[in-house]
Amino acid sequence: MGLVRYDLKNAAVILEEKTAFAMGEYVFEDANGGTSEAQYTFGYVKDEEGALRIHVFMASTPSDGEDQEFRQEPKEANLTEQAMEAAQLAWGKKLVEVGNVYVMKGDYHEIAEELVDDCYAYSVRPVLFKPAEARLIPFRTTRAGAISYYAGGNKIYPEDWGFALRPWKSARLSTEAAIIHSTQGLVMGHAYFDDGASRESSADLSSSDAELETGK
Repeated sequence: MGLVRYDLKNAAVILEEKTAFAMGEYVFEDANGGTSEAQYTFGYVKDEEGALRIHVFMASTPSDGEDQEFRQEPKEANLTEQAMEAAQLAWGKKLVEVGNVYVMKGDYHEIAEELVDDCYAYSVRPVLFKPAEARLIPFRTTRAGAISYYAGGNKIYPEDWGFALRPWKSARLSTEAAIIHSTQGLVMGHAYFDDGASRESSADLSSSDAELETGK
């Protein structure tokens, strides 16, 4: 059955000199009036003639605004695949730590804040974060929204039960492809989560890493 119409609605956009990223939702309508929804992330780059070309694309079907001040990004830095792999390992380790502190009845919310502050760039630039299990509010473009997804407890996001509170025994990322350009790296691959009961969950992912003045 052919498609007769589609609508795209951007939830957030990042514009740079020669690249742009957009995250949002689209709706497809077929000839019988039926509709399908999906969520997307597009990355565009200008070619030599100034035309926009897609260089990053990820789509998924949905699962069953505060002001921000940004620090200045570095003018020059050498981002490497090793640095990106270290950032991925740090993310997985911190995710597991949130759950461990929760089990020990410690201040897991503080650890979740550290996870977001250490691994995400909310204090530096806009962030396009589409959590795998978020449905009612699928796009988390604010720090508070990201923390809520991992630790729960925020009334603005009533669906959040705290993804990091499972708890997970381990979390690892497997890279299928990576693009590095100056201080920014793009990664596409898989995330694997072990709950410690011989059950492993997985999700597809795409992420963008930017190196900060601190070297993170």
